[in-house]
Amino acid sequence: MKILHQIYKWMHVASYLKSLFLLFTRLFWGISFFIAGFSKFQDLQKFKTLLSSFDIFQPTFNAFFVASTETLCGLLLAIGFMARLATLPLITILCMAYATVHHEALKAIFTDPSKFTGASPFAFLFACLLILIFGPGKFAIDYLLAKDRA
Repeated sequence: MKILHQIYKWMHVASYLKSLFLLFTRLFWGISFFIAGFSKFQDLQKFKTLLSSFDIFQPTFNAFFVASTETLCGLLLAIGFMARLATLPLITILCMAYATVHHEALKAIFTDPSKFTGASPFAFLFACLLILIFGPGKFAIDYLLAKDRA
């Protein structure tokens, strides 16, 4: 039993990697969102046409909204400023992507989970949920601002 206790104490060292992991997650996915949003701005008409092909309501507005959200919130996520708040609009557009463009994957969430997890929004959604639940970590502007208030 003592050996198990020692192993558990040693494994606790992994908790020191939490902020580094959250930094990597924020940087990777924040920059990915930023690039995706910025590329949509580069050819907004093409993105609007794509949304129209899926019968998305108000494709012009939604194309601009999605591109803006991904660009701005991706940047906020990457730098760790208002990170938890930035995940909320991102989660919203990812859920809308599942409900519209990837509705077959959404319908298969329980019958064929690999179809759901294999859809392109899944990894982005998972990363946003990680930051929403665990916060941005110690290597973030949010942490510095909270530390100043304490």
